[in-house]
Amino acid sequence: MAPIEKELSGIKIYFINTFDDGNEKYKELTNEWTVTDLNNRGKCSLKNVQADIEIKSISCWKVEELKNY
Repeated sequence: MAPIEKELSGIKIYFINTFDDGNEKYKELTNEWTVTDLNNRGKCSLKNVQADIEIKSISCWKVEELKNY
């Protein structure tokens, strides 16, 4: 999958600030993600912008918007 052209797309890019609960394996990837789904229980789904990797469920408090990109 080709990287997303972040400057032109208007898509918000996020990073994971806490790698735990089985998500440690994603720590070696480029820490740039798009949110693909949210629920009302404080969980979200992420897709990596560089690799074809998805995290189906992670607590939203572990994810922050990447500013000044």
